[in-house]
Amino acid sequence: KVSLKEYVVLMGTFVFITASGDLILGIAVGCAFAIINFIICYATVEHVEVSGKRSSHILREFESRKILSKFAAEDVAVIRLHGFLFFGSSVQIVKKAKQLVGGSQKEDLVENRSANRLGFWGGVKRWMSSNSGHNVPLLSDDGSDPIHSYSSLNGSESNDIPSESNGAKYLIVDFSRVTGMDATAISSGLMRIKQLAVTHPGLKMVFTALRPEFESLLRANEVITDDPDDLVRIRVFDELDDGLGHIENKIIRSRSSEERLDYMLTPTFPDIPYAFQGTNLSSVVSSIKSMPDAAWALESIFLNFFSSDPEGLSDLCSYFGLMRIEKGRVLFDVDSEADMFYVVMVGSLATIVPKNGDMAITHFPKPSCFVDTASLRHTCTIVQKALHGSFVGELQFVLREKRTFACIATSETALFYMTRSRWISLCEEQPDLALCLAKSINKNLALVMMSMLAE
Repeated sequence: KVSLKEYVVLMGTFVFITASGDLILGIAVGCAFAIINFIICYATVEHVEVSGKRSSHILREFESRKILSKFAAEDVAVIRLHGFLFFGSSVQIVKKAKQLVGGSQKEDLVENRSANRLGFWGGVKRWMSSNSGHNVPLLSDDGSDPIHSYSSLNGSESNDIPSESNGAKYLIVDFSRVTGMDATAISSGLMRIKQLAVTHPGLKMVFTALRPEFESLLRANEVITDDPDDLVRIRVFDELDDGLGHIENKIIRSRSSEERLDYMLTPTFPDIPYAFQGTNLSSVVSSIKSMPDAAWALESIFLNFFSSDPEGLSDLCSYFGLMRIEKGRVLFDVDSEADMFYVVMVGSLATIVPKNGDMAITHFPKPSCFVDTASLRHTCTIVQKALHGSFVGELQFVLREKRTFACIATSETALFYMTRSRWISLCEEQPDLALCLAKSINKNLALVMMSMLAE
């Protein structure tokens, strides 16, 4: 039993052999028919997936998360490419990208008239219209689009280019599932995606998970360039999560007040020694009550979780200590006791698990040792990254369970910390403040769960 297309190939081969009387020539023609059939069938396979993942694994302070929850869903679009990319799959890629960034109806009509009717042959036609070097320039010599002859790139308006787009402002193209590509996919597909940033002013593009050979091919065809005069600069990141984090930073910067931006972009480290001397935790500030700047920073983090200033918030902060650790320092390990939880003041942390799923403690360095943060991606899976205002290790602390992941400082970091003994004292001495802290932890966990469920 074979499909109709395969049956047509077999019958065509049989008829040709019968009519020509040449078996060898008939087999060659049959092979040619089979190749054409394969190309047509493969071109109709879906090579583009619109990903629901629009948030990174980066933990941020509450105000930044509110901004991202409000704007990221409408501003960010992620498409993931699959399989081998060639001219036959270019129509799908361009059409899906145009839908996400909000192409105008007239532009869609001009762009996809033949492609929508003919499917695979639309991709063939577009490939044949590209130049012989498979390197379609973004603009022609006279400053117009080489395929659609747009006339508005020099400032004048055209009916084919919408002045405003209701679609995504940031487009991420992920190549992690791409097995291969050729130059025809670039000239008829990826170059057309780059063209969208010209026809949709303000659109920013990011490519992620490119293999070295793919990136070299894209650079050779000038899809990716380092030229500052290029009209469209496409950023490249090793992983999708890195690209999402980069875009989230841009959204937060564009939506935040100047005062808050100054604080976020110019972090101040507390003037205290590093917490670990050798392998011993020997130098920490047991209470930040005597450090007004640090106390104010922690109060501002907790205030974001409440609609009003709870009475005695400064007393709550006095139960927290402060420590400073170097880049690469292991803060805690798998299977260690959760006797503290942390709030990031300045810097960044990464929680990690081994890629092979083995949770044995021998796979990680001992606590208070150093690791090469550049090699983390090769040996471990980064579960989350924690930045200013985020909580770390609070779930195991509250549940009194052992750690299920390790935590490493990916940059020089200052941390607020709450010990088990301080937590017990807070519950006994200030139960209302302990309840406020518990609510903060619950809201933080809820935000983390919402981010995970949104993927």
